[in-house]
Amino acid sequence: MKSVEAKAFVDEFYKKVAVRWKERITNGSFMEKLRTGSLPPTALRLFFKNWGAYTIEINTLEAASYHKQIAFFRKHRNLMALMAQKLADELIHSTAGSRARHAGNREDAEHRGE
Repeated sequence: MKSVEAKAFVDEFYKKVAVRWKERITNGSFMEKLRTGSLPPTALRLFFKNWGAYTIEINTLEAASYHKQIAFFRKHRNLMALMAQKLADELIHSTAGSRARHAGNREDAEHRGE
């Protein structure tokens, strides 16, 4: 796959993810109730309780993905630094909702034509 084809593929993938995110998350019943103030406090507590465990799973998956591709990164050292930087940023600066903000920022950028 050529660079241009890969970029088009990834861009299309991100568009699909953004659409799905909007359908399932932004316009989902949980977020609707949260926006209107009708979400029970117990539901919000449960969400954050579960989200905390999910963060560990995401970080573990990212680390495993990096290690699985280590042979590729050894051949392409210029990409290794970028991947390590991205992984470190996620592990060090991850905050509540940061992944949701990243998805939303990507969606906003697409609407602006970036």
